[in-house]
Amino acid sequence: MCKTFFQICRDRVSAALAQGKIMLNNVLIVDDESSLLFSIETGFAAFQGDIKIFTAKNGKAAVQILESIAMDLVVTDIRMPQMDGFELLAYLSSRFPEIPVVVMSACEPPDIVAQIEAMGVLRILEKPIHFKELVHTVQEGLAYAAQQGSLSGISVDSFLQLIEMEEKTCLLEVRDQKRQKGLFYFYKGQLYDASFGDLKGQDAAVEMITWENVRLNFKNLPGKRIKQRITTGLMSILMEASKNKDEAREEYGIDFASMTHRRDGSPEIIFRRGDNLIEKRTKPSGAEETGRKSGKMADLFRETADRARDIMIICLADMDGKFIAGHSPTGMEMSLFAARMADIMDMLVEPMEEVSRCDKVREAIVRTDRRWVACRCLAKDVYLGIMVGEDCTPGRIQRLLDEIASAMAGLMN
Repeated sequence: MCKTFFQICRDRVSAALAQGKIMLNNVLIVDDESSLLFSIETGFAAFQGDIKIFTAKNGKAAVQILESIAMDLVVTDIRMPQMDGFELLAYLSSRFPEIPVVVMSACEPPDIVAQIEAMGVLRILEKPIHFKELVHTVQEGLAYAAQQGSLSGISVDSFLQLIEMEEKTCLLEVRDQKRQKGLFYFYKGQLYDASFGDLKGQDAAVEMITWENVRLNFKNLPGKRIKQRITTGLMSILMEASKNKDEAREEYGIDFASMTHRRDGSPEIIFRRGDNLIEKRTKPSGAEETGRKSGKMADLFRETADRARDIMIICLADMDGKFIAGHSPTGMEMSLFAARMADIMDMLVEPMEEVSRCDKVREAIVRTDRRWVACRCLAKDVYLGIMVGEDCTPGRIQRLLDEIASAMAGLMN
């Protein structure tokens, strides 16, 4: 009789227990779906004596468990109430940087996925979760923890881009290895202010972005809105910080991971001794390059929406409705708009073929009882879409599309 996957796992665990080779590993699963947590607990019953599963329905409940029980691995969802996965990642980086983290994700836009990967998570599992894959990932994570001991801290630039993409309002504390700390303040995804020692605004932001192996922690928001000192887009600030870091490394061979800082923000430079004193610049990875372009596009969209107050959402998507980049001043879900934009263009193809013998719709402007929706094909299989208020006109909509398309020409290459 052929054994099932679970019977094989159970037999292996029993044999290991009999030989005294197994030590219990604690794994925390965080997700707001009760049915998923139940199925995971039930499935891992086959691994009793090897892996003990703890569950939490949100980040807040996960924190309570983490503060009371030592964990070897955390598997967390991103979209949760009370305290979401992004906040939990920041908390783990601050309090338990040694714990490997696996992220469960359901159809996240590619730019957000790229940033999550850049934050140092062990792996991203796409929902719906396949149990065999989850088991393999958990075992892989536990093995990694045993061999490596700890994970490197989350990079500042990756986490800031994630906050921007999610359009969060928050106060983020950043602390380096030497216990120097500073603050970033975001309002609806826009970096408003930063402070470190005597440095304020953009100077403080650029300085802190160069820090490595940091710990991050969300702080309580102040009672009143913080004054905006930073008006430059986040991507420009990240590029300035990256340039400063590269120039310092090439000119002086500075080890940023061990650099200390004076109270006025100026660095106390530590020179490395060794054969490779000067680090060479490396070409950005595909994920990093995609993230940078998406960030630049988001800056462009935000600037356009600031000038044209009737814009409700701007979005770039592929022909399948997959979100690429966007900005939503009204808080409308951008991934949903991207999918519906592609649906509109697809829906028009067949009737337009019959009427004008065309095989592709280049632009569509649709008026509803309360607003306008416009879609334009910018490049092969890439659509630009906007939604504006009912007081707008077709002529103004086309001018907006022309303006955005012209500004994006360099980013589409």
